[in-house]
Amino acid sequence: MSTRVSSLKMHRELHREALRFAGLCLAVNTLMAGLKVGVGIYSGSHALLANALYSVNDLLSAVAVAVSLRVGHRRPDAEHPYGFGKAEFIAAGMVSLVIAIGVFFMFFFSVIDILRGVPGPPHFTAMSLAALSAVVSYMLSRKGHTLGVRLHSPVLNTTAEHHHADAEGSVAALIGVGGAVLGLHVLDRIIAVFETLHLIALSGRLLARSVRGLMDVAISEEDREMVERACLELEGVDEIAHVWSRQAGSDTWVDVALAVADDMTVERAHALCEQAKQSIKGVLGATVRAQVRFQGPSFAYELPGPGGGH
Repeated sequence: MSTRVSSLKMHRELHREALRFAGLCLAVNTLMAGLKVGVGIYSGSHALLANALYSVNDLLSAVAVAVSLRVGHRRPDAEHPYGFGKAEFIAAGMVSLVIAIGVFFMFFFSVIDILRGVPGPPHFTAMSLAALSAVVSYMLSRKGHTLGVRLHSPVLNTTAEHHHADAEGSVAALIGVGGAVLGLHVLDRIIAVFETLHLIALSGRLLARSVRGLMDVAISEEDREMVERACLELEGVDEIAHVWSRQAGSDTWVDVALAVADDMTVERAHALCEQAKQSIKGVLGATVRAQVRFQGPSFAYELPGPGGGH
């Protein structure tokens, strides 16, 4: 019991850390987006202006993280008995959709500029900002990825991928501005087109993942096998009749049926189910919502209806 309490406390602390991270991202990305737009206009660098869209993307992601983590971790109520975990997928999907629309316009204007011809190179100030952006975005990406993995949070994983893309885009912008300063003026616009195509592809991939997340996806095959092994190690469990599961954001539900001997007492079977719950939490984490039932070896459940899972 003490281990479970400790794990729950750690989860709550991680959740608070994720909210602090969202606040940091909000502040940093607001500053970076403003600087990129200002310097991009001043220097005439389309590559840096396109890279500003990465920061706007990161800014929207930070807002989505803060909102979805607060909404997604609200307690279930009568109208939402399974909680609000899917708010994370909705937030991630909306960010990807909005940024894809904005990127399309940047792509259009960059192509028009290439066709018209580029009058001169951008100011070298754009190179310094692109380099700074690459470092900052990479550090935020690493932090977001760590929190996303530990909290099993789709929206944190999404914002980590956005920051990683921002770092890559900043390096590309640095190359584009540097090439333009050295004499290849059109390179800045070519890099801007590349960045917009990259953002469109990234947004499409993350949007598809968010839509998939709105479905009742089961836990991974590896996790299911760990659940089965943990339950089979318990004395009195003859076999695992089924493992059904569903995921909603960082929330996971697991429904397991244990096949036990016909002559096992009800009291012993209930105790075995409680042991199985603790074993499942031991392999999947203390926050997983586990339901365990027992049955005789010849009993068979029907396949689950809507929302039943694996």
